[in-house]
Parts: sequence; C-alpha cells; structure tokens
Amino acid sequence: MEINPKNVYDLREQLLNLPYCLDVKIPKNLEEKITAPLQKPRIGLLKGAEKEYRDFNKRDSLHVRVYETYLKAHIDRKNPIYKPISHFIQDALLQNAKILAPIVISLIAFLITTL
Repeated sequence: MEINPKNVYDLREQLLNLPYCLDVKIPKNLEEKITAPLQKPRIGLLKGAEKEYRDFNKRDSLHVRVYETYLKAHIDRKNPIYKPISHFIQDALLQNAKILAPIVISLIAFLITTL
C-alpha cells in the first residue's frame, strides 16, 4: 500500500486508521517533511533501510524507515524507547509473524509428537 501524506502529522493520522504494524510506502521526495520532527533511535532493526526514525509518543508510535528509493512507515502500539519489552511482545512479534509462525508451529508439532 502506498500513501502520499502532506506532512508527518497527516501521515500519522492516515496510519492510525490502519492496523498496527502495517507498513505503507511513501515517496522518497517526502523524506525531509516526514522525518524532520522525528528522532533517530540508538538501536533498532533497519531491515535493509539506510536509517530509521521514531516519534516521541509512548503509545501509538510512528516508525519510519528510509530506503534508497522510498520510505516505509507504520504505527507501533508501544515505543521501544520507553517500553522495550512491551514493544517486543506487542509489535515486534506481530511484524515478524510470517517468520516466526513456521518456527512456532514446528515447535508445537515437535512437542506434541514427543509427549
């Protein structure tokens, strides 16, 4: 899904109408408008991005990754700057569900067959 917000506040409003952690693409030419009021976190998973930014909200936190030709953004339930464990449990696992699901299913199947 691609959107073309006017600024970071418009982006945030549009993302709040979508499911948590759903990435949307944003044109690269909006990078300065979008990232200017945000902060660069000290740690994070770039997932191939050049850099990333977050807002200062503790909840419903905007997360933007900057790639070579576009931006990607989503809303996290918890901002890892303030609540790293809650973010990991509520957001990071949801974002990586496609990777984790087969592992969890395999682990459950293994446990069932060995009991």
